[in-house]
Amino acid sequence: MRKKLILGLGAVVVVVAGVVAMSAFEAHVINVTAHIENALAVSTEALDFGTVFPQEYLEKDFTITLSESFMAEDRVDDVEYVIKQKPKPIWNDGVPAGCTSGAQTVEEARAYCHGNPENLDCCYLSLCPFLSKTDGDPEDQNDTSHISYFVDPTPEAPNSGDEFCEDPCGDAIGRLAKSEQDTSDIWIVDLKVPPFAGYVAQDWPESCPVLEGVTVNEEGTDLGCDLWIEVTEISETSYECEKWYCLEGIEKDFFVTGRYGDNIPDAGAWELAIWEYDGGETVVAQDNYGWTNGQGVSFSLSYNPSDGAVVYTVGGKTLNWTYHTCKAFEYIIPFAKGKDANNHAQLYDMTLNGNPIPDIDSGTTYWGLKMPLSDVEQVNGFTIAGTAKLNWDGNAQNEIPGFQIFVMQTHDNLEACPF
Repeated sequence: MRKKLILGLGAVVVVVAGVVAMSAFEAHVINVTAHIENALAVSTEALDFGTVFPQEYLEKDFTITLSESFMAEDRVDDVEYVIKQKPKPIWNDGVPAGCTSGAQTVEEARAYCHGNPENLDCCYLSLCPFLSKTDGDPEDQNDTSHISYFVDPTPEAPNSGDEFCEDPCGDAIGRLAKSEQDTSDIWIVDLKVPPFAGYVAQDWPESCPVLEGVTVNEEGTDLGCDLWIEVTEISETSYECEKWYCLEGIEKDFFVTGRYGDNIPDAGAWELAIWEYDGGETVVAQDNYGWTNGQGVSFSLSYNPSDGAVVYTVGGKTLNWTYHTCKAFEYIIPFAKGKDANNHAQLYDMTLNGNPIPDIDSGTTYWGLKMPLSDVEQVNGFTIAGTAKLNWDGNAQNEIPGFQIFVMQTHDNLEACPF
C-alpha cells in the first residue's frame, strides 16, 4: 500500500495601522503613507515526500532568510517567527469533484479546511501530527524545535523495542538578527510514517498512533499539511541618543545608578543605588562606594524571571532587590552622564546577554544607548555587564560624573513562564 504525502509552505504577515484626527468645527487631513514589504523570505516550494510506506523515516528541509528589504533597512535588526501546522486543502486549480465548500480561491479553500478539517472531500487527511520541525543549524542557539511524536532513545539500534510515542507540545520558534550575523535558518521536516489501522506490524509501539477511518486499497491514500511561517515580533536597532530623548514615550520600571556622590567609600551620600519606579522614583537599595579618578571598574546588572531577583554589582559591592517574577522588558538603556571635558563618564567593553554592545562616553552632556529586547532573548532574564570609568576635577557634583541603566516597559514573558 502506498501513501502520497504532500506538504505545503505558506507565509502570513498582517500589518494594521490607523490614524484618526477629529474636532467639532474643523477638519484636518494628515497624509499617511507606508511602503510595506515582507521581513522574511521563505522557500515556498512544496515539500513532496512522494510515495512512502508505513514506518519509513524521511527528511526534507527548507530555508528562511531575512528579506532583501529588511536587510537594507537600518532601523530594524531582528525578526521572531513561529512555524504553525494547519490543515491542507485539496486544490488543483479549483475545488475537487465532490467538494461543496464553495471556495473560489485557494485562500478560501484554506480557510474552509481550517474550520472543517474532517471533510476529506475538500481537505487532505492530516499529515500534521506526524511531522517535526527541527533546527537545522543549531549553532546560533536561538531557535526552538518542534520534536517528532516518535521517540527512539537508541537510534543506533533501530527496532530495539524501546521506541515510544508522545504528543509534543508547542510550535517551532525561530529568530534572525542582523546584529548577530544570523540572517538565515535551516529547518528539517522529518516524517515517521504511521501504519494503517488493521495493518500494523508487531514492532510498532502500542503508544504510537495509527491511521484510522481510511479506506485501504492498492492505491493507498494522500495526506497533506500546510506549514505557516508567521512573524510575531520585529525589533528595532540599538541607537545612541543625547540627554533624555531615549526615555521619551516609554515607562520606567526600575533603574540603577553609579555616581560620584561625595566619594566617601563608607559614609556620607550613597554612590550606588537601585531605584523602583511606581508612579514616583524610590530608592530600594543603596550603598557607599569609593571611586578612583579615571580608573575603570567592572559592573553588572541582572534580572532573573524565575524569582524576580535583581542583582547590581560594581567592583566589590553588590546590591540586591526583588522585582516581579516572569517579566520581560522592551528596552535596556544605559546612560553616561557628564558636564565638561574634565567631568565625564565612560561605559565600555559592554555586553548584553553575552553579546557585545557599543561603548558610551558622556562627553560634555548625557548620552544613552537605547537597546530593544525580544522576549526570546529574555527567557532566562537579562544581564548587562561592562566597565565604568568616572573622570573628574575639582568641580565634580553629586550626580556628575555618573551613569544609570534604565529597565523599561515591562510585560509578562510567556516564553520564560509558559504556565
